[in-house]
Amino acid sequence: MSNPAINKKISAFPENGDESEDVITSRVNDGGEKDSTEQKSDEKRKVVEGKEKEKEKTEATRIARYDDIFDYRSYQRKLVKSAKPKKKTDNKKPILIVRRYFDYKNRHTSTTVDIKSKGLVDVLIDCNDDVEGLGLNQNPPSADPSLFYHSRQALIDRLATEHEKESSTQDEILVADLKTALLFTEEEHGAAIADMSTLLPAEECTWDLLWALFKPSSLVFHFHKYTQQPSLLLFRCVHSGVRFGLARYPEKIEIDQFEGARKIGDLDVVPLQFMERESELRSFLGERGRRYAALKKSYWEVSGLAVREERNPNLEWATKRFSFSAYGRVMIDSAAFNTHNPDCEYMASVHTAVDRDKLTDDQYLICLPYAVGFSFGNKRWGGFAVSKLEPITWGTESFRSLVMEPKRKKLIHSLVKQHTAASDTYDDLVVGKGRGLVILLSGNPGCGKTLTAEAVAEVTRKPLYMISAGELGTSPEKVDPALTLALELAHRWEAVLLLDEADVFLQARNTTDLARNALVSIFLRQLEYYKGILVLTTNRVTDCDPAFESRIHVSLHYPDLEFDARKEIWKTFIMKAQKGEKNPQVMELEEIDRLAAHPLNGRQIKNLVGSARSIARESGENLDASHITTVLDVMSDWKTVRRA
Repeated sequence: MSNPAINKKISAFPENGDESEDVITSRVNDGGEKDSTEQKSDEKRKVVEGKEKEKEKTEATRIARYDDIFDYRSYQRKLVKSAKPKKKTDNKKPILIVRRYFDYKNRHTSTTVDIKSKGLVDVLIDCNDDVEGLGLNQNPPSADPSLFYHSRQALIDRLATEHEKESSTQDEILVADLKTALLFTEEEHGAAIADMSTLLPAEECTWDLLWALFKPSSLVFHFHKYTQQPSLLLFRCVHSGVRFGLARYPEKIEIDQFEGARKIGDLDVVPLQFMERESELRSFLGERGRRYAALKKSYWEVSGLAVREERNPNLEWATKRFSFSAYGRVMIDSAAFNTHNPDCEYMASVHTAVDRDKLTDDQYLICLPYAVGFSFGNKRWGGFAVSKLEPITWGTESFRSLVMEPKRKKLIHSLVKQHTAASDTYDDLVVGKGRGLVILLSGNPGCGKTLTAEAVAEVTRKPLYMISAGELGTSPEKVDPALTLALELAHRWEAVLLLDEADVFLQARNTTDLARNALVSIFLRQLEYYKGILVLTTNRVTDCDPAFESRIHVSLHYPDLEFDARKEIWKTFIMKAQKGEKNPQVMELEEIDRLAAHPLNGRQIKNLVGSARSIARESGENLDASHITTVLDVMSDWKTVRRA
């Protein structure tokens, strides 16, 4: 397909279309023969056209084409000319060496172009300065043929700039090289240029021309399916022959083959310039990118989809990505994530460091839609949508509503606060030992042990990392590394670590159960050097090993709830359940006394009020005593059957 910048014809007539007076008066003689002026004009035109054709031949001979094939006779690869070379003129050597590579079955696999013109290389580098991974700086400089397609307009503009210069300042060698590059582009991509000139105005594209739609390092829109968040990627294209894909690490997005032309906006990935409301999208993504760049190790509330990765237990190298519903509190900590998930494929590795405080607007746009960290509610690592992270609303009233003797409450609060604030914590004679705070809470289920740990974490504004003994394992080989990891993370995040139902680690050692003895010894050793806050709960305080007495700073026993304690708990949970109701019904004291007469623990009261609240909402009513009585009656029936 011809291009005016490649074949610039010199017209024998004025460009404005107005003929000179001599041409008008000597157009045709009476006998119909051309006069001498027009004959001279025709001869001049033929001379000029002849010279242009010679130039085109010269430009064509400056493109050499070779095929790299497998020779079955010598069982070696062989370089042969793709076509019979044209006659050379002016002794000019080729500046473009086109190499087509074929496999052993003579199937074309790839094509590269070696560029022998330094001026042309400089122009290509200048117009692709934002594209990473170009081979233009290697020796010899080489490029994929698609680079010439994507650089075509820049080459045309540069050629026009050179033509506008005066002849004395014009770089004739560069002009010739630019014409050769544009001629190669026409020969190699003429059909694609013609098709895209028709498809793009209609905002359509065919599958085989996707490579022409996506320019390397251009911004493309993609909806991240795992977190259901919009995102922008820097485009890098991979064409396997079967699928056309985006290989921008850490995500690989593939566009399956389709027939005919498809609207560009309906593709899985869309160049940003084809997106509706592009300015709004840029604004949203830019603001989210600034938030992402500002994220460091920090504690957040989250609710929404997140992404995680699991390894195939039978194939260590195989991983699978999942979405999961994240809820509650999360710790955003990319350093800890990389340490404990070193082979995670959805966490990109940085190959070029940049200052997060000096990012460009486009760099903010391509920040990941998720930040990695740990979910305390789900107890797993993952990537959490940045737009779903919210500041934490601390429940400081939970400590005030904790049903406990005032002196006990003050003791726990003071110890935790002081441990957090003190930089020169009272130390053991051995450096590094005894700098933690270990609290043991004992009592029957539902008496407030777990609630105490939760309330302490809220009032001191610390994360609560809750694990059970079962999660750590039952064998010494599993417990030791799992407990080490939990203690390290809790200390790093300055969290209150709650080890619930820790009976198996606290039980007194004997001479027969060696495995249990090993577990207790491991736990004792870990406590010696732990520097954080650890809360242990147990239902069997009488079975604790004597060695723990010297390693526990505070031991509190929770007796079964008495009438007055149960009364306060009923009031607390009923008031909490009635929040948000219009004209909540105030229960009479006699009704509260009747409820407190039932010998229930705190967890049972909480669950009972929650069930009653659900019944009231289903009926469209405010919570009252009748709903609670209904649940109590059902619970009493179950207890009767259980006793029978």
